[in-house]
Amino acid sequence: LLGLVACTCYRLPLDVALLGLVACAMARTDAKDVIEFTLYAPMKDGVADAMAVGLFADWRDLTLGVDFELATTLGTLLQLYHKIQHRQWSVYNALRKPERFVVNIQPLDFEQRSGFANLGENMWRGGDQIGKEEKRTNELAWVHQPASFVIEQQDEDTWWVLASVANDQRPPPWMRSFVRAFRDAVASFVAEPSALVHRPLPDDASLLSSFHKEATAAGFW
Repeated sequence: LLGLVACTCYRLPLDVALLGLVACAMARTDAKDVIEFTLYAPMKDGVADAMAVGLFADWRDLTLGVDFELATTLGTLLQLYHKIQHRQWSVYNALRKPERFVVNIQPLDFEQRSGFANLGENMWRGGDQIGKEEKRTNELAWVHQPASFVIEQQDEDTWWVLASVANDQRPPPWMRSFVRAFRDAVASFVAEPSALVHRPLPDDASLLSSFHKEATAAGFW
């Protein structure tokens, strides 16, 4: 449904729409009217570039305005698409990498070559996982910047939004608020695109209770 609304109604690529929804959720959770992030840009979309062979991707810094009183979900996504379409980004500043919000978008190539086809990374990473119970350790992995997101296509109908944040700057209550803000952004984009981005979020106790109920109903708790 999200892809249908993005592509058919607003002529937005689905990966750009997902990035815009992440930006809306970040702006709302952090209570900021300007979002700055670093993108992996393909840099291979010009005329005849498809004939070139090589890894041309590079990092580019992009700034997005999300006004506290005026920014809507649809308006923010359209602003983002305009900036990407017209390459309104700046050259990556390597000195600021430790403080940047980094995004990597990984669409899947569905074209078969010599009988082989690409699979989403989560289909093969870590070897054969069939029959193995998925568990998380109690250790926190190191992160390279305060926040990073991978928007990855699993198959034709499935996309992942993988979030990694620094626990000392964005602890679990922040992540619960972000998840709620992202859900709200998706819902408003589909059903109420003119809804404001910046709206009050429920308190953490309410969010935690809601997540517990959902986890219990899904058999995870």
